[in-house]
Amino acid sequence: ECVKALFRRATAREQKGMYDEAKADLNRCLELAPEDKAVPKLMTRVDAQIARQKAKEKKMYGKMFG
Repeated sequence: ECVKALFRRATAREQKGMYDEAKADLNRCLELAPEDKAVPKLMTRVDAQIARQKAKEKKMYGKMFG
């Protein structure tokens, strides 16, 4: 329930490539502290990484089956 701990864990997970877990932590941060300005910034970065990862997977599967 500690926003600071959740944010730090989300940051660590983002750096390790665990984007879905990081996003879950950030969503919890937003519930607990909606006024925190650092959370939306990190959320934007994580969302961009998730989008890149999905595009990469889509391209890879397109090559395999296309």
